[in-house]
Amino acid sequence: SRGARRDRARSGKLSGRPDCPAGRKSGLYPNAMMDMDDKLIGFLYAVVGAAIALLGKWAIDAITRHSEKCNHAAYLCVRVVCELDRFATGCAAVAQDFGPEPDDETSEMATVRDPSFAPHDLPVDWKSIDIRLVYDVLNLPGEQALAESRITEHWNHAWTDAESTLEMRRELYLKLGLKAARLSRSLREIGKLPPADDSLGRLEELDGEAKERAAAMANRLTELP
Repeated sequence: SRGARRDRARSGKLSGRPDCPAGRKSGLYPNAMMDMDDKLIGFLYAVVGAAIALLGKWAIDAITRHSEKCNHAAYLCVRVVCELDRFATGCAAVAQDFGPEPDDETSEMATVRDPSFAPHDLPVDWKSIDIRLVYDVLNLPGEQALAESRITEHWNHAWTDAESTLEMRRELYLKLGLKAARLSRSLREIGKLPPADDSLGRLEELDGEAKERAAAMANRLTELP
């Protein structure tokens, strides 16, 4: 009867049976929300894990690159310091070259060969050290070429003689030697290499002697009538 159906409908609302709309709403929504929370938490865990993995890989790569750069810089310092020391020693020899002895029958004006320095041929990573220091090292052969050009130009003048040309040669190569020795000292500090012999001190002594000779020559010229 119609009254019995109404009673069954009321009992369905109160009991929350699955076939009742109210029952379905109260029973299914909490489960759906829990499923969404679980998925969100899982997604966040995945994102955090991926981020940690990427950061770890980046940190390992950064440490590896830094270590490789330090190794390249140390090797560069060893190779370049050896060449700079050799060049500075050669420059010191030129700075003490006063030509052949008076009784020496030779047509050569100088008795010491010009030293050579070819840093471009060294198998090193120039990007592993400071760029300004790299410029000073790589520019040294150009400075030597400029010095040689000045010496040749001076010698080709009709009014010059061997003595004045040798004096210019000694002066220019003394400056080159001082620069090479100072660059070598800087690279030794970077590469934590043991100190070299006192080549820089010897070059500085030669520089002082050259300045004393120049001052004495200037005094003699001022005393002329």
